[in-house]
Amino acid sequence: MSGTAEALERHPGRIRVSSSKKPISFYVNLSKKLLSEHGEIQLSALGQAISTLVSISEILKKDQLAIEKKITTSLDSSTEDGRQKPKLEILLVKASTFEQVAEQQARDLANKQVAAAETA
Repeated sequence: MSGTAEALERHPGRIRVSSSKKPISFYVNLSKKLLSEHGEIQLSALGQAISTLVSISEILKKDQLAIEKKITTSLDSSTEDGRQKPKLEILLVKASTFEQVAEQQARDLANKQVAAAETA
């Protein structure tokens, strides 16, 4: 494994995305947390999970929380049956608008919770 590949494997903001284990909202919220802590994240997925990874990345970019820095594609042969699977990795950095957008989203969520409590 090259030095660059090893550095990416140890990235402190690395998220390995699965297509079935967690909902997209889990990954989006985790991504926000790690972006806040580390300033960048690396999303990684194999095979069918790639579409989930792309959705997460696009949500973060659409919400102006992250900017795409690097995309890497490869074939991964570390599966149990020895067959190769497509692999996608996307490196995202925190957008300059991250704090403003995150604060607004938190206010919107708090307002929704208050409104729901009032109608209950």
